[in-house]
This record gives sequence, C-alpha cells and structure tokens, in this order.
Amino acid sequence: MINLVNRRVVLGGLLAIIPACACRAFSQSAGYSGCWVGPSRGKASDYSNSGVSDITGESLVFKSGVDGLEAALIQTLDMLSSMFGVLPGFAYFREKSEPNAKAMSFDLLKERPDGTVLLGLKLLKELLALPEHPDAAVVAVCAHEFAHIVSYSNGYISQLTPTPQSSPFRAEQFADYMAGYFAGRRKLDRPDFPAAVFATTTGMYGGYTHGNAEQRGNAVQEGFLCAYLRKLEPQAAIQRALQFALSEEVPTVPQ
Repeated sequence: MINLVNRRVVLGGLLAIIPACACRAFSQSAGYSGCWVGPSRGKASDYSNSGVSDITGESLVFKSGVDGLEAALIQTLDMLSSMFGVLPGFAYFREKSEPNAKAMSFDLLKERPDGTVLLGLKLLKELLALPEHPDAAVVAVCAHEFAHIVSYSNGYISQLTPTPQSSPFRAEQFADYMAGYFAGRRKLDRPDFPAAVFATTTGMYGGYTHGNAEQRGNAVQEGFLCAYLRKLEPQAAIQRALQFALSEEVPTVPQ
C-alpha cells in the first residue's frame, strides 16, 4: 500500500487540473474498487477481469492504495479518452522489476475496445513522491500511454514500428508528442497548469528505446506548441505527431 505524507496536496492538485464536468464518461459499479475508462456513449458495463493475469503475466490491481486517488484520476482518464478519441481499459499492476507503465493493443475489459493501459504501482509511488507537481507527473505518464493506444487504434503503429525487429523509438516519440499536446491543451484552459512537468517527467525515463532526455523533451515540446500556439484540433495533432515521429532518426543500438 502506498502511503504519502503529501497525499492531500497531490489529490487536490489532480482535481484542480481537471474540470469537474470531465467525469461524465466514467462510472464505478458496486463492488468495484478501482477506476477505468468508461464509454462516452450509453451506460457503462460491469467490469470483468476473467483471465486477465494469465493474459498479461502481470499481477493486476484495481485500487492504488492512495486514499481518494481514483476519484481524481478517473477525471483525467476521461479527458484523455475524449480528447484522443480512444476507449481503452485501465488498471494498476505490480511490476516484477523496474517501475513501469504499459499500453497494450488487446482488450482486457468489457466494452473497452481500444486496448488496455496499465500503470505500475512502483512507478505511481515514485511519481507521487516527486517534490514538485507529482500530480502533473502522473497525468504525463497517463497521457503518454493513452497516446500509444491512439497509435494502435488508428493503425499508425505499423508505420512507427513496421516489423517486430523495429526500434520502438518512433512510437515513443509519437506518444511523447501527444502527451505534450495534451499538456498544451490544458495550459490553454488553465494558464497555471504545470506543463513543463511533462517534459521533465518523460526525461526521467530514457534509454535507447525511448530516446534520451533531450529527444523526449523535444517531442513533448513540439506537441505542446502544436496545441498552445497552433491550436490544432486533436485529429490534426495526431497527424502532425505521426509526421514528426516518422521524421526522427532512430538512435543506433548501443554497443
């Protein structure tokens, strides 16, 4: 269980980031202890996790252990779902090794046809322990993973990683760009939104597959400008993100 001394500050920040009306597409049913992306039209179905652990090989969890986090996070996930036009499932998981988050193309939840996003509890704890704007750091990771879902849903992943042997670098650049776009849209709505945290958060997790801190920060910045200065609508931004990612040179494999 995650216990944090700044829990009240974190949750207050998450709620301040997302407008109150954003929860329209989310639902929580009796007996369900976590949060998920609910349908934007019609009534949310009951959650079913039959065979989930067998499919993913991960130990899935449907409550973070942070009091009140789900109530705040579902609003963020709803905004991402609406803005990006995708409907994935969402759950936490216990990482077997390093802190991590995942976006998968296959569906684990009923009526969530666009894949699944998993947020690791180690990573969540690490993000919430950051000294500045831990709330925005969690949002940054969620936005990045939802952007991966966009690439799966639209079929762009076949261009970003054309073969199983292809580097995932361009797919990661696409996701970073769209995360920056989300930050730019939020900055337009709320001038004090800490958008810079998106670049610093992605920069914390680099390496060959994702790119270094500079490469990741540049992708986030380009996405931010696409929203904040150019004010592109989401579908146009997605096309711009694809063009940007495909134009980036894939780093050489470290020897």
